[in-house]
Amino acid sequence: MNDAAGTPVPPSVTTPDGLVIFPSQLYKGLAKLSSDHIHLPADSIDHALVYDPLTGLMESVRAPGFDVRLLPDDAAKLAGALSFAGYGDWQLPDVPEGVHSVDYTCEDPAADLSLYPDAVSGGYWTRQQTKWSLNEAGSSRSFFYVSVHLGSVSYGSADFQLRARPVRRAAPASQCLVIGQ
Repeated sequence: MNDAAGTPVPPSVTTPDGLVIFPSQLYKGLAKLSSDHIHLPADSIDHALVYDPLTGLMESVRAPGFDVRLLPDDAAKLAGALSFAGYGDWQLPDVPEGVHSVDYTCEDPAADLSLYPDAVSGGYWTRQQTKWSLNEAGSSRSFFYVSVHLGSVSYGSADFQLRARPVRRAAPASQCLVIGQ
C-alpha cells in the first residue's frame, strides 16, 4: 500500500478507539504512543503511553503527580481524577496489569527503561485489596503491590507509601480493523 505520493506505507491496525498501530514498529510487542496517540518508532524515548495491542492495556509513562510515593488511597484517587493524553478513565492496575511492566531480563529496576523511562526500583500499588483485610478500616487494610525491584508481587499496609502507574483499557487488537494487508 502506498500513500498519495507513492511512498510505501506499512500495514496498520486501527482500534475502535481510533489508535493507528503499525505492527512493524512494535517494541517487544508493545506500541509507544505520543500524548496525542501517534504511534512512535520503536526507538523513541519521548512517548507518553505504552499500549499492548494483544490485551488493550494502556499504561501511562510520566503521568503528572506519579513521580512520588503515595498512600494507596491517595494513589487511587489521583489515578481516578487523572486527565492524561486525552483520556480520563485511568485507574490503578489490578495485579496482572501491574505485573505487565515487569521485565525479568532487566535488573534494579526489573523494567525495560526504553518502555518505562520513569520506572524506579521499588513497589507500585495495584487497586486490589487483600482478601483478609476487606472488612478492615484505615491502616489495618492492605493492598497488593508489584515490586519493580525484584519483579515480584507482595502486599503492604494502607499506611505504606509506594509509587503507582495508572492504566486504562483500550480495545485489544482482536477488535481492530487491519489496513494494508
